Amino acid sequence: MKLTSVLAETAFWAPDNATQSWCALHNSDSDIGSLGPALLPNNTIFQTGKSGYGWLVSSTAPGGFDAQQFQGRACTGSVFGGVAYYAGRVYIPCDGDGLVALNVDTTAHTFNTTAAWTQAVTPGPPIAAMGLIWARNQAGTRLYGFDPAAGTIRVNITMSGGSNHFGSLAEDGGWIFAPHGTTISAFDFNAPPCSSTTSPNWVASCATQQYTLTGNNGSTWVDVDATNLSVTFTPPANSWAVISGNADLWTSSAGFNQDIGLSVTGGVYPTTAGQPEAWKESGGGAVFSPNAALAQRVIPVLAATAYTARLQWKASRADPGTIWAGAGPIAGNYSPTRISVMLVPTSAAAVFQASSTAQYNLTGNDGATWQNVDATNLSVPFTPPAGNWLAFISGNADLWTVNAGYNQDLGVSLSGGIYPTTANQPEAWKESGGSAGTYSPNAAFAQTAVPVIAGTAYTARLQWKASRSDPGTIYAAAGPVPAGTAKYSPTTLSVVLIPSPAGAVVRSSTAQYNLPSSNGTTWQAISNTALQLTLAPGPSSNYLLSANADLWTTVAGYNQDIGIMVSGGTFGGGTLVTWKESGGSGTYSPNAAFAFADVPLVGGTTYTVWMVWKANRAASGVTIYAGAGPVPAGGAKFSPTSLTAVLLN
Repeated sequence: MKLTSVLAETAFWAPDNATQSWCALHNSDSDIGSLGPALLPNNTIFQTGKSGYGWLVSSTAPGGFDAQQFQGRACTGSVFGGVAYYAGRVYIPCDGDGLVALNVDTTAHTFNTTAAWTQAVTPGPPIAAMGLIWARNQAGTRLYGFDPAAGTIRVNITMSGGSNHFGSLAEDGGWIFAPHGTTISAFDFNAPPCSSTTSPNWVASCATQQYTLTGNNGSTWVDVDATNLSVTFTPPANSWAVISGNADLWTSSAGFNQDIGLSVTGGVYPTTAGQPEAWKESGGGAVFSPNAALAQRVIPVLAATAYTARLQWKASRADPGTIWAGAGPIAGNYSPTRISVMLVPTSAAAVFQASSTAQYNLTGNDGATWQNVDATNLSVPFTPPAGNWLAFISGNADLWTVNAGYNQDLGVSLSGGIYPTTANQPEAWKESGGSAGTYSPNAAFAQTAVPVIAGTAYTARLQWKASRSDPGTIYAAAGPVPAGTAKYSPTTLSVVLIPSPAGAVVRSSTAQYNLPSSNGTTWQAISNTALQLTLAPGPSSNYLLSANADLWTTVAGYNQDIGIMVSGGTFGGGTLVTWKESGGSGTYSPNAAFAFADVPLVGGTTYTVWMVWKANRAASGVTIYAGAGPVPAGGAKFSPTSLTAVLLN
């Protein structure tokens, strides 16, 4: 019945034909009173009931007996409690069938009687919320979240039981409320816009605001954000602390570079008063041209000792103007700035590292031959202990040139066992642009993850070369800091062993990718196959997601944005969890961009993770690229683009 605001009847509808008659349905207890009508777009009502038939009815003019717009079988069993509608489909809890998805055309007023998909889960009444179709089973022991497109179970959570046919779910503010027995259970599925998780061996913090630093004297380190970009930790055992800071750094005044640092207090730290334990410099040779800077350092820390790590910054020299952290905004938020600490007990024999504060130079490189940066001080021998392992090998250096047009390549090589994969070539490498500016360091970060065998001796080395035959000189390390000393920005090489396969999922590609005419707003997958992975945690878990790519353009003035998208659970069809911007003020001048995020994932839920990118503004007729090279010249292998997920619990 259609009622007025004072509950007076103005119209009605009832099925009344040879196939489905209200009188026969009533007499056989197969009536439509087991659920209420569902309001659809275009003044359409969907109604079903105990007979499993479905009807489309006009909400403006129900029409009386047998006046439906369409009639057809929706499922073979009875329907109780209610249905859900989302994006052109109704989702029906059919006894004996399961949750059934039917396509509905509210313009033509028809629905497809062949199910788009069915999930046999004895469902109660479904709801549509947060991009998923939610239902609990009739026993009240499971809470499900289904992908509306394919029916894939994205959420599968145990409940305590005690429900029935009619009890419906509700959602508000990212919470799902489920009735069972005499109680209501509430589940929080909110995905923080800037995720920062805590695990026994992980602490992190994140901010999506934009920061400015004006009038810095070029020598004094300042906290970027003492509240939101500072973390405290007390190791339960003697450990290695892998400390990372990630920010988009840029300037509006050419010639003033930006320095980002990782300071530590507690125990024996700081090593030098007023100075960070590690830092990197981001080039200011180009304006409004962010660099996705990553600074990383591995340091020893002691059990039961309190430490605080802070993200700090300064200008590279006295600067009357302003430097900036954070690109964008996108949807009101700037690119996330992060600091994180991963703790690995020294007893695990799973971390190996080397660091140098010297400045290095390479003159007259032929552009093809990889050379050790420092065979003595930037070489890491290691032998994995018992178990199956992935070795995450990371190199971090400030690379720059005094001759525009000659880029710098940084590689991580491995020998031992089956390595190197290709003779005289590193396992992974990144290119740092020399076209965007001279004396303009890029904080290059190159990482690879490779399987290694317990008891086998390996050696990782940091290597480099020019991008092409270069009669001049390229450099590694910026500074010195403090001025007048011999301490340059640390060049580091580390190896972290992660249990395999349970501890990490890795995707990597040596293809070169291009994106023409990005509209500057729509994120697109770099590759739907090679750079996409699936996670299905058993218990709820935290994951470290990271993306590493050489980004560049052939047309000056168009920057390149890289991000990580997650779907499943409350991430819905796809939520951007982090992103970074790579400057486009120089052409053919790759930036070794790195972005990471730590995200909480709900147990019993399947997630898809993929790399995305776009131009920073509408770029009609312009193409952006991922992947530098190829190396060796004339081959088909470009600098690897990689996506990784590491279990943090």
